Amino acid sequence: MADLRADVSPPEGARIAVPEGWVAVDPGSHADVTATQVVTLADWEPAHGLRPTMTVVVRPSGSDQIATRVLAEARASLPAVLVVSIDPWRVRGSSARGRRIVFAHTEGDLTLCTLVWAVATEAGDVVVTAHVESTELHKHDAAFAEAIAGIELSGAPDPSAGPAVSEELARETQTGPWEEVAPTPRAPRAAIVPDPDARILVEASIAGATHRFDATLAGDQATISATASPRAATDIAPSAPPTTYRLPISRLALAVAQWLGLGPARTPSGEPATIPISVVMHRLLDASVPAPDGVDPAAWRQPWFLWTVRSSATDSGLVMVDTGTSGQCAVMETDDERTTRFAPLSSYNVWLTLNWLISESRAA
Repeated sequence: MADLRADVSPPEGARIAVPEGWVAVDPGSHADVTATQVVTLADWEPAHGLRPTMTVVVRPSGSDQIATRVLAEARASLPAVLVVSIDPWRVRGSSARGRRIVFAHTEGDLTLCTLVWAVATEAGDVVVTAHVESTELHKHDAAFAEAIAGIELSGAPDPSAGPAVSEELARETQTGPWEEVAPTPRAPRAAIVPDPDARILVEASIAGATHRFDATLAGDQATISATASPRAATDIAPSAPPTTYRLPISRLALAVAQWLGLGPARTPSGEPATIPISVVMHRLLDASVPAPDGVDPAAWRQPWFLWTVRSSATDSGLVMVDTGTSGQCAVMETDDERTTRFAPLSSYNVWLTLNWLISESRAA
């Protein structure tokens, strides 16, 4: 991991709350870097893998946006990074509005997830970084939010450093064409998994065709059969022979996210809108259908595809509409079978749910 921290003595006062079950450790003994605070999960066995940690540093302000600097440094030190999301995040009860930057990368068989919360202040850029294995993310997400909510800043927030994600930054970090995530040797095309533990099925509908990512879980391995990504729909027909391969289950969420093209977007901040299901279905086939009241017009005009994810291990899943550079919208049930709640959802929350579903499937 790149050293995202400055080689300067940071001012006192930039501290986060220590969540229950976590403990502060000596910053001076942590990776030979100067930090204002290091917090780690207290009850942890080395056999469990990566110990979740949070680090707080204060860095000199730069001319670039904080998100741009953090991502540039991560990319410079890691061979491949999937940028999951870049979201505004306001500290509860404070005027400090920062950015949450989430990215993932592989290390051996593991997928590691890094969450960064950054805010510009008059004293410098305050950067809070959390590291966790992606399949453990849902267990520690609340702790990270609790820590950020209790932050004490050494300088007042800089009002000129707005947290909004620019269209240029969202476009720069968009996921490229899907590629296999360095799988283990390719399985036979008609591979049969004996006594599977669970199955995860992702389906996407675009231009009247169905694209499918089908994962069968057995032990610590997943056998994948995947048609072309919906992002490649204009180049590769889903009727082309599927790709079949195996990879560790710990890397499955990353493979699904890459197949979907999950990445940063200018997710609308509006409230969910209740609209007829028939209107959503008509819009999937006809982009000229006008936006109903309460729906962000920019998201409604974007290129769309409908996708779902289901697991045999749980009744939970997702029904989503990908609205291009405007992000993801959940299609949610209502008490009325003829309507749906059309709800903007950040890419981070989609990533969180994918990892939770895979973790539940693995434990089934």
